[in-house]
Amino acid sequence: MNQAITKRSIFYIFPPFFYAVIITLLSSIPHEQEELFILFNFDKVLHLIEYFIFGYLFMRMFITSPGKVWSRYSGVFILLTGILFAAGDEWHQSFVPGRCSSVYDFLFDVSGVIIAAMAYRYVRYRVPVIRRIEERVEQI
Repeated sequence: MNQAITKRSIFYIFPPFFYAVIITLLSSIPHEQEELFILFNFDKVLHLIEYFIFGYLFMRMFITSPGKVWSRYSGVFILLTGILFAAGDEWHQSFVPGRCSSVYDFLFDVSGVIIAAMAYRYVRYRVPVIRRIEERVEQI
């Protein structure tokens, strides 16, 4: 296998899909249903953070894609990916005992993806730790 393809697979393609599997596995864990409904609580912050990471990893994959369409329209692809995955995750949770699907969870999921897409370039180029890590990965 070509070294460039291997590097891309390990550093850009594998992480977002692995993270998506982790989200799905965590969503499959049954738990006791909460009695109190609150629109904004710690759970919503976790959804936002969880999908910010999801969005950042997928945005990174799309932007670094050798295919011009993927990188040029990365914002559209990440939005579609985020919406479809969040909707699928909420639908999946509706079948897990003790879990329920929530429009509010979905909205916080998609918000996390949108924030990640908007923040990607800032984080990538202006946060020194991230910039150094990315530059090292690109040099391998």
